[in-house]
Amino acid sequence: MTAKFDALLSKLRESDESLYDKGRFVNYAAIIAAYPTGEAGWYVINYDTDTFWIWDADTSAWVNTDRCGEVSSVFGRIGVVTAQSGDYGSDKITFNNTGSSLSSVNTELAIKELDTRTKVFQSNFTAAASTGFVWADNVLTVTHSLNKTNPSVSIKDNATPGELIDTYFIEVTDANNIAVYFPVEAVPITGTWNIRIF
Repeated sequence: MTAKFDALLSKLRESDESLYDKGRFVNYAAIIAAYPTGEAGWYVINYDTDTFWIWDADTSAWVNTDRCGEVSSVFGRIGVVTAQSGDYGSDKITFNNTGSSLSSVNTELAIKELDTRTKVFQSNFTAAASTGFVWADNVLTVTHSLNKTNPSVSIKDNATPGELIDTYFIEVTDANNIAVYFPVEAVPITGTWNIRIF
């Protein structure tokens, strides 16, 4: 008796499927041509997208069942969008500066800010005036191009390698000039000294 009902159920399923299955079509235009309107539960196969399309009674339209969240454009391009140079530059990435000393909130600007902070001016100097080094009594004015209003400075006498001299008063006169005040007895200096501004 079960076999008798199984055959009947199988025929009912087939007829149910044929009620809703509206066929296979080469593209969306062919679907619309055959069925401009439909009923809830109707479906077709679209060979152009290789997906099932169903009739959506809420929107009265054929809907691709394999659609993910669509966007209208990516970087101004529509359709199948592939990545291009410049799509994902550091200028498009937000930088969380919480806990850092950086003021930038854009990654590209943060990189530039770090670059500015990590630039170093380092040079040897003697008691004679030279490009970027001007003596006036016991004051050495050093011109650099770091554009820093609060730089760190280290000075050492090359005759004593590794020993930094931190007892001299240093004044930042502007973003590209500092004044180093040597003790009077240290002027003129002897030998070659080194200054590092960072």
